[in-house]
Amino acid sequence: MGYIFEEIERKVYPKTFLKDVHIGLDFNGSMPDRQSAADFFENNFKLSLDADSEYSSVTVNSEDGLIKFDFSLTHIELVMRHPAYRKFELALKWVSLMTDYLNLMDVGSVGKLTMSKYNELEYAITDGGPGVETVMRQVFSSDMLTFGGVNAVDEEKNFENMTRWEKFGTFEGHDAWDSLFSFEYGFSKRATDPLRGCLTLKTIIESRNTVLATHELEDTMQSFNYILDRGFHWCVTKEIISKIKE
Repeated sequence: MGYIFEEIERKVYPKTFLKDVHIGLDFNGSMPDRQSAADFFENNFKLSLDADSEYSSVTVNSEDGLIKFDFSLTHIELVMRHPAYRKFELALKWVSLMTDYLNLMDVGSVGKLTMSKYNELEYAITDGGPGVETVMRQVFSSDMLTFGGVNAVDEEKNFENMTRWEKFGTFEGHDAWDSLFSFEYGFSKRATDPLRGCLTLKTIIESRNTVLATHELEDTMQSFNYILDRGFHWCVTKEIISKIKE
């Protein structure tokens, strides 16, 4: 049994309010040979490390700050921000590098894969006009707003006095990865102008209680990305999907 989300055509939309994509790998590593670690970072990032000193974590940023890697003895985190990130092929480009790092850690598998996509859409309302709850109904689907049996927006009566509001929910995948899909949505108002702010939507998928061999990572990432994209379509209205297609 899989997720309730509809099947969709895989495509890159002309418009997007996607801000960043995260991919995380958890594993049981060990302290690598110091010279091998120094060579890895020098060859892949032109980053010089002292081969005579131990390290527990290394962060690498692209010059424009749109791509970031965090490496530790038990975790790899890849962050890709818009506009560098336009399609998932950018993530797949880095799979072999992540696999090389796992080999450096003497690791042939990972205990957990987590992927998330964070979306942010700016809004503006007029004083005395419809409030942020109206904007949320225009952007967020009724399926998500009524998740759990109660309309989250209708249930809340105090949006005007709030600077931030969030709701969340989860689905179990019942699949080969025992995956869990989570969503978090809401709004955040500007501190200097309460009539302006942004709607936020974060979708996350993670594997649980399973072991992924390194050679399975690319296929699993592609499968998870497709679930995230299907989940995004479930989270927003059809009108929003039409607008990002324009």
